[in-house]
Amino acid sequence: MDESITGNCEHLSSDDLRRMAWRHVEPIFRQVQADARATYERYAATEQASDDIATIVPAAHFGRVDTLLGTVGVQRWGTFEPETQDLQFTVDDEGAATDLLNLAVVQTFLNGGTVYAVETEQMPTNRPLAAIFRY
Repeated sequence: MDESITGNCEHLSSDDLRRMAWRHVEPIFRQVQADARATYERYAATEQASDDIATIVPAAHFGRVDTLLGTVGVQRWGTFEPETQDLQFTVDDEGAATDLLNLAVVQTFLNGGTVYAVETEQMPTNRPLAAIFRY
């Protein structure tokens, strides 16, 4: 980075240090996130991207998701069976249900993809997930 935190930081709290660092990092992070939204919008009408949870969850599991944008604070409960790629939605978290959005986030991250948690108004679609696929 062109800028850095200068001076003696020994007596700063971790929160103070985080705030100081975020001032330098935030504009870059926001730009990268905006670039990811623009890339999604460019590919949205192709098979290179999707906002369909039933498509994204298996793709994330099998390492196809390069970039995932997920809405903060939203959950979609269901089950996913990797062997059969069967995905079922449920009303709540009863039984073996898991948060499918969180599952997509974790699998994307574990498979080397990039994940952005964004507010609803920053999503490039009106659905809670938007993915750009590797292939």
